[in-house]
Order: sequence, then C-alpha cells, then structure tokens
Amino acid sequence: MKKIVHILWRDELLFSPRIINNINDEPDLFDKNRHVFIVASKRLYELCPYSNVVFDSGEKYKDPCIELINKYGKDAHTIIIHSLGFPNALFKIKRQYLDKIIWRTWGHDAIFPYDLHQGQLIQNLVKKILRTLWISNVRRFKAICGANLIDEVNLKEIFGEKIRYCDYPYDNVKQKNVDEISNDNIKQLDIDSSAINVLVGHSGYKNDNHIHILNELKHYSNENIHIYIVLVYGDSEYIRMIKEYLSVNWNNKITVLDKKLPVVEYFSFLSKMDIGIFDGLHSYALDNIRFLIKQKKKLIINKDGIIRKAFEADGVPFLTTDYAFTLSFDEFAKPFEYSSSAGMRILSSTDEKIRELTKVFSL
Repeated sequence: MKKIVHILWRDELLFSPRIINNINDEPDLFDKNRHVFIVASKRLYELCPYSNVVFDSGEKYKDPCIELINKYGKDAHTIIIHSLGFPNALFKIKRQYLDKIIWRTWGHDAIFPYDLHQGQLIQNLVKKILRTLWISNVRRFKAICGANLIDEVNLKEIFGEKIRYCDYPYDNVKQKNVDEISNDNIKQLDIDSSAINVLVGHSGYKNDNHIHILNELKHYSNENIHIYIVLVYGDSEYIRMIKEYLSVNWNNKITVLDKKLPVVEYFSFLSKMDIGIFDGLHSYALDNIRFLIKQKKKLIINKDGIIRKAFEADGVPFLTTDYAFTLSFDEFAKPFEYSSSAGMRILSSTDEKIRELTKVFSL
C-alpha cells in the first residue's frame, strides 16, 4: 500500500510536533501506518520518537522541500507538504508529482514573496510571469489546506474559486483545552484586570505594523490601558527595531512577551486581553484570532485585509484600524456584543475538524 508522505522541512514550524501527534496519538481516528513523516530538522525529529518519523537532513539540499518531494514522491500515494519553498523552487518538482501534492499552507507561505513593483520594468515583468506560472502549478495540486475560513478566503482569492480547499487544523482535533480554557492565574505575567489590556499583533513580523499601531494608541496613553506585544518569534532585525522603539516610548504601560509560554498558559493570557489588534492584510495569527472570537473579545483589523472579508462572511463584529483610534477611550474600550452565530465557520467544532482531516487523508 502506497503511503501518505508528509514533508516537514522547516525547523521554524513551531507546531510541527502537533501535526505528527494529531495522527499518531489518535488510533481510533487515523491509521498511522498509512502515514510517513519526513523530517529535515534534527530538533523536531528528537521531539517525535515514532517509528513512522524519518530523519532526512535538509542540510545537503539547496531546496529541501522540493528535493524531498522528488525523492519520496515515486512511492507515495499522496504528498502532504506543511510549508512551501520559494516559487522558483516549485518549478523543480517533477511534473508527475504535482497532482499528488496536498499543500497545508502556513501563514505567509501562501503569499507570492516577490514584490511586483520594486524593480526595473523587465524585472517586474519577469516576476509577474513567474507568479502566473507559480499559480498555475499550485492549481495542479490535489488540494490546498488552511486552518479555517480566513485561510479559505485568502487562498481562493490568490488561486481561484475552483481550487479544492480543505481545512487541516494544526491543533489536535480532539484536544479541548484551547476551547475550554479557564481564567487560571498566569505564572509568568502580572496582568492588571482593572486595566484595558490590548494585544498588538502576535509575532515579530512587520505585517503586524507595530510602530504605526502604537503611535495611533498614544492618545490613550494617559488612560487605564496596558499594551502587550508578543515577540516570541519573527524577523530578528524587525524585533530589534520594535524593542528600540519601545525603549523610549510607552515605558511602563507595555509588556513584551519574548519567551514561549506553555500552550495552556498562553491561551490563559489571551483570555485576559480585552482587545486584539491585527493589522495584517493576509491570513495570519489564526489560533490567536480563533480563540479571541471564542472568548467574544473586541477585534480591530485592517479594513483592506482578508480577515475583514472572512469576518463579514461569518458575522464576526470588528472595528478597523483606520477608524478605531478616532474614538473616545470609553468607546474604544467598550466590549462588543456577539450574536449567537458569530464566528461559527471560523471556530469549527471538533466533529467538523475530524471530518475535514478524514476527507484530506482520503483524497
């Protein structure tokens, strides 16, 4: 029997162990004997001591994702890639393997990484041709997966409505601790429940637009407000710039989280936020957004972004970053009212997650 081969080639995929555990720890749901996980990271391999996890170092490969696909594709029924390389690498996949591939997208790897307008005329033309070919190749994949409705809206806008889309959650499909989190005390953080606690972004990448948002928030700085910024991972140079800005701005009204918390503790932290601000244009921060919706928190998002389109389709209330900071502090801080059906497609139930994964593995 040909196997479902998973390609896990990026060490920075923080949720990789969950992808493996999702199958191997649920024998009543999934047949782990059908799945083989090719892991290029020694660190990840050592975290997952299962017989169906194979270490194949990406160090010897120029494009590990592509070369691992080509190496294991012949004997695979399906190839599931949990992140994708740069577009030029995609063209090196053997053509006969394209329709075996299911791409589980991971945040920004679904965004064409080359700016189409920052070059000479010929350079920009080449990039546009490259993007067209990249989209054409991805459309040949067996399916494209995302975490929830926000990803679906994003991917169909990029690759077209005709792509086969399925949900493929990163969290364990039977794990309920994220949905049923309690307001336990957080060991490493002292959060003032009397203040309006505001989360700005979720990582150290520029799509969160931290400095612009913090400058917009400045006229509330004399109010009872506290800002939290999560910089556990991201672009090191961007993180340095944010910390440099914070050293002379806001002072004691900002807390930076730059060390990873245990998952239950992190979601307990999120439960104590009153407002979450996500200014990115594309699909990102999905676990954070999903949990904040579950907790009926106030969300502020970019008016031109994919998240707004998904919120409108799913009845999630929101403010936009071009408007929210013009409000009085009382209006800014006022909680939202959620309807009983708001966010149902983004949240999805445990049964829906299991159905979607079962569908993915049967393709």
